[in-house]
Amino acid sequence: MTVKSPGLPIRNSRFGFHYFEDDTHFREHDLTIWLPILKTLGTSWLLLRCPFNRAIPESFITGLVEAGIEPILQLPAAMDGLPAPLELEPIISAYQRWGCHLIIFYDQPNSRQAWKSTGWTQDDLVERFLDHYLPYTSLALQNGLIPVFPPLLPGGDYWDTAFLRTALEAMERRKQNQLLDNLVLSAYAWTHGHTLDWGAGGPERWPDARPYFTPSDTQDHLGIRIADWYQAIANAVLQHTPPTILLQLGRQPDSLSIPESIAKTSLTCGRMLNGEESSGFEPFPTSILAGMFWPLSTTQGTGWFSTDGSPQGFIAEWQSWVQNINQQSATGKNFSPASTTDHPLGHYLLLPHPDAGLFDWQWEAIRPFVRKYSPTVGFSVLEATLAVHITVLGSEEEFPEEILNQLRANGSWVERISGNGTDVATSLAER
Repeated sequence: MTVKSPGLPIRNSRFGFHYFEDDTHFREHDLTIWLPILKTLGTSWLLLRCPFNRAIPESFITGLVEAGIEPILQLPAAMDGLPAPLELEPIISAYQRWGCHLIIFYDQPNSRQAWKSTGWTQDDLVERFLDHYLPYTSLALQNGLIPVFPPLLPGGDYWDTAFLRTALEAMERRKQNQLLDNLVLSAYAWTHGHTLDWGAGGPERWPDARPYFTPSDTQDHLGIRIADWYQAIANAVLQHTPPTILLQLGRQPDSLSIPESIAKTSLTCGRMLNGEESSGFEPFPTSILAGMFWPLSTTQGTGWFSTDGSPQGFIAEWQSWVQNINQQSATGKNFSPASTTDHPLGHYLLLPHPDAGLFDWQWEAIRPFVRKYSPTVGFSVLEATLAVHITVLGSEEEFPEEILNQLRANGSWVERISGNGTDVATSLAER
């Protein structure tokens, strides 16, 4: 099966939330409570912690999808904690049929806690992680889901930036081309008590930062701009910048509550996701696919809302701000990071040059896709650079991989669709 795009919501605000930290709030009643609330927050993404032995009910998943909210599935197991891939296959297949696109296997594999005491040694740790991880990525890809590289513990018992680089190099050496071509990263964007511009610019701006040692006159990746560092590593290894999902955005990892300081941080981060400069902090780049705030609700009462839907005090300000954005959108301003000057287009369908000629079946194949997603359709690679999301219709002979990597390096999410008439029509129909 052809792998789908990451499933950009039609109106991608880039605002997302971690749903309950348990796996029991998936009833019709729960959807009735939370779906209207999520809409008032401008939500485009929701991270769901999945049970390992059963699927989240179809009605809950499809309810989100039909409302324009993209589920991100997470199986945050310790190493050796997942069922065998063959046991998970029916569940993974069902999620794909119900409209899911992204799935995260494992959590913090660079931490000692994720491994049994007998399994944790730093010798060949990354290789042993990949031995566990890759069978599940193959399962996801075969079933049309994109596996997101699991979030690492910032810093960690095995330094996370070193772990990421070693893993990407090892996946290249193992020729995991399909996985790397569809790579999406995730990162815990905790504040670590730093300002919101700490570490911005990544290793290019802060070359003296070292694992386990940050000189007093420099900054490291331990802040909400952690993706600047992860993406720089990925770009150095793969020659393109993968889209990245920020998890637990703005959280103070040593705090369970949401004090006023976290409320202010959340509002500022929201504005940065929306492409605004806020409180002097530059916006997140368009390569940030989503920012997931933590948590929407918990049974301990420490989320943005209590379990009955009662909001924290700052929620009214957030909802008012989102309502104002929606009003601007209604007057022609785009509620999307695509409104930035770098990427004024949301979605671009790049076709082979007219001189190459398109067969009648190709025009017929793209017609439903264009009707459904309303992309800008054209033949210009240069024009395509203006889009957040680029769908390339054509073989490597028509559009060499080097061109696609250049588009990715420009901050766009790029997918290729190629093959004969049946392959192309099927791929487009599945989106």
